[in-house]
Amino acid sequence: MLSRGQAWAEYITILAVVIIMAGIAMYLAGGFPGGSQIIEERDSAAYWLSAEVGIVRYVANSSLLQLVIKNNRNFRIRVNSITSKGSGVLVAPGGASGVILEPGQTAQVNVTGVGCSSGMYSIPLVINYTDVAYEAEYSFSGEKPLVSRCMGSSATPTPPECSSDSECGQNSTPCNSYCDGNTAYSYPSNPATCQRVCNNGKCYDCSPSCGSATPTDCGKGSYCSSGACISCPANYGNCNENPSDLCEVNLDEDESNCGSCGNICGGGELCCSGACKTPACTTNAQCDDSNSCTKDICNNPGTCNAECTHTPITPCCGNTVCEAGESYSNCPQDCCNSDCTGNDGKCHAECAPYCSGWLAICNNQVKGTKLCSDATHNVTCCNLLTTCPNNGVCQGGNCIVPYCGDGICNGGETQTTCCVDCGCPANRYCCDCGAGCTCRTFNQCRFCDYC
Repeated sequence: MLSRGQAWAEYITILAVVIIMAGIAMYLAGGFPGGSQIIEERDSAAYWLSAEVGIVRYVANSSLLQLVIKNNRNFRIRVNSITSKGSGVLVAPGGASGVILEPGQTAQVNVTGVGCSSGMYSIPLVINYTDVAYEAEYSFSGEKPLVSRCMGSSATPTPPECSSDSECGQNSTPCNSYCDGNTAYSYPSNPATCQRVCNNGKCYDCSPSCGSATPTDCGKGSYCSSGACISCPANYGNCNENPSDLCEVNLDEDESNCGSCGNICGGGELCCSGACKTPACTTNAQCDDSNSCTKDICNNPGTCNAECTHTPITPCCGNTVCEAGESYSNCPQDCCNSDCTGNDGKCHAECAPYCSGWLAICNNQVKGTKLCSDATHNVTCCNLLTTCPNNGVCQGGNCIVPYCGDGICNGGETQTTCCVDCGCPANRYCCDCGAGCTCRTFNQCRFCDYC
């Protein structure tokens, strides 16, 4: 059982707790003088700090309302007007009628025509702003008014400009890439920025630095333009590395820069499609294939497309083929001495058994084949020799009237008058160089038509 003194002490303790609890409740309910105003001012400041267009600090006097506003959106905005009950003119820094804010950026503005007289004030606000990128317009009406104590004087209030560096925004400077000759220079970032500093409630500028530019040699395959290396067109090079004349060399054709800058072709070489090349020929003589039976020509001499062609000459003595117009008498190297026409593969020396005498020409021939025994006699194999009448000559087994070109040298024909039939002396050949068929040397006949 408690003594009287103990009971009294316990009573006093409980009473004190009750009084303290009641005081707290009265304060929260605005029961103390000025308590509700403090709560209202605190709630107003918290609300506007996080609004779409936030208000970081604010003061008012009898002639204007001064605000530090902040862009709480995630896009760039332009604040166009701030009014209270339809009144108020926004005056931005520099006297502008609006202010552009990046996300998180702050700015100090004045609103003239909106103010207070004395004591506590409660000013409702409507803020109109625009999305700079899309020109979308917004009108934000605050759910709570601005609440604070009036400064009373018409003098312009000068609240602190900032409380932290982040409220001061950033300074920036462009760091553009540039060219020096054929070298491109670029900076780590463009633009360069730095954080402005808040000191004693005032924002101070900083000096952004671009840092050191990084050089890039554009080389001989590119040129520098506006700080960037631009590749030359295909098969062209900037061999002098002078950006003023860009890619001046055609690497497909330039003998001093063939295929790549500085690749010099040797003497007598051409640059053909980017490779050094000696022309296949410059004269017809360089096309000589040592074959007297071809006409050797240099086409497109001395160019990248030069080539030798070898056109067969027909007939041609020396190609191992006994052709029309050839015989043993005018081309023994091609024709056998079997008969006056010189048919290939019918030489009697290769036949067995042999025919004798004038019938030897019939060896290995089909019965009834007509052949010439000599210039004026023909024979039908297995029949008698026949003399050609009327001074005729035997050709192809038939008796015909002689003429120059019939392949038989007779009837007064000579090597001089008809080399086609009578052939030519040793080391001479029958060819037509434009004045008819005559006997000429091998070199004279090389570029003529053989008869």
